[in-house]
Amino acid sequence: MSTPDPATNPWVPMWNLSGGGGATDLQYLGSWAAGTYNDGQIVVDNGIAYMATKTTTARPTAWPGSPNNLIPAVTSAQMSAITPYDGQLIRLIVDATLGIEWTLAYRAASASTYKWEFTGGAPMNGLVFNNEVVSATGWVDTATVGPQFTLPRAGDYWMIGTALSYCGASASIVQIGIAIGAATPFSLVGASYPTGAGFNQSMSVQGMWNVASAGANLRLRVNVNNTSSGWQHRSLTVIPVRVS
Repeated sequence: MSTPDPATNPWVPMWNLSGGGGATDLQYLGSWAAGTYNDGQIVVDNGIAYMATKTTTARPTAWPGSPNNLIPAVTSAQMSAITPYDGQLIRLIVDATLGIEWTLAYRAASASTYKWEFTGGAPMNGLVFNNEVVSATGWVDTATVGPQFTLPRAGDYWMIGTALSYCGASASIVQIGIAIGAATPFSLVGASYPTGAGFNQSMSVQGMWNVASAGANLRLRVNVNNTSSGWQHRSLTVIPVRVS
């Protein structure tokens, strides 16, 4: 069969016109359904047509820049499997229950180890209103630990912590700080306040700090010099700057 002239034919066949081997047959199968697909088979999923390039049972996933400019939503584990390219956009699912997603853009030219840069999304925000007296001195956790979060990725984060403290039987020196687990907080902590018995004091701490490991437990901790000091209205807000 002679090759059709595209100048005079609005449609041309997509098979081996010579009848010989070496060409991939295209086969349109309609809507995607779970099963095994082979090279050349075409399905439609979420309004987008996909062609298999090898035998697979995986469901098609949208490419960035595909029709409708879809930005894929991925878990942290799925994100780790991505081979990124400059300018790529993804939506990292941080908390599916609360609907928290972070839109991240990959910047290959960044001098940082963390090249996925935050471009939008809701912060992680926790509140503990409980009125609790600490039972030890030094850096400790309150009875209701935190607020606290598990961070999905290693990276640089902007953190803001606040708390209201009050004094019991004697004056106290009190501080707050943001820490990984039960460790001593990052170098910048809330200011110290020598307060008289019966008085209360609100305080805050904020800054950008590095968290070197995914899955780290980030929490607000307190520091007191006696066990008669109490705490309430504690909050912790975390916003990513760039992540791994």
